[in-house]
Amino acid sequence: MSDQQEHQGGAPVAGEVSQPTAPVPPVAEPQVQPVPGLPAPPPGDAADPLASVLDRLQAERDARLEATGTEDFEIPTWGGTMVATYGHLGEAEYDRYVAKLGPNPKPSLSQAQDILIASVKSIAVVDAGTGDRTEIADGFNRKLCRRLARIAETATAREIVLYMMGGRAMHVAEHAGEVIEFLQGGASKVEDELTGESATS
Repeated sequence: MSDQQEHQGGAPVAGEVSQPTAPVPPVAEPQVQPVPGLPAPPPGDAADPLASVLDRLQAERDARLEATGTEDFEIPTWGGTMVATYGHLGEAEYDRYVAKLGPNPKPSLSQAQDILIASVKSIAVVDAGTGDRTEIADGFNRKLCRRLARIAETATAREIVLYMMGGRAMHVAEHAGEVIEFLQGGASKVEDELTGESATS
């Protein structure tokens, strides 16, 4: 066997320059496997798959709460062109209003006004032709007074509610009754949405 053959696969011969070794390819980042029923994870979450899944679950939960946590009601006397969006109160605040009502489920005028004031999230004008909504205020407040320009900015929230209902206590009571019914059924509705159960299951 020749020297050349003997050298192949063996140690380098003295005086011979060794060839540089090939660079080691970078190690690929672990890929997050998609979870059935959930959207693909966003970039940058590969380091912690569990955190990525939890973030998405919480975002979806927040979206379901938002979707089931509010309801639109037409404000009386505006012919469907004025809509108020109401949202669920916190448990403690809702219990406080229930305690105020006592055994009589029909609220007084001031109680009805207070419930509407506490639970309103926004007030919007609806275009009768297109159905487009334009929010004009986030409550029965001075911003609404300025937009309407028909009631003094010094008016109290209760006075604004009464004005919005055409100045009639009966309309306030009826509107508040619808909102109270929504608030009362809200807890079970949200729970059904979060657990994936229907009201008829």
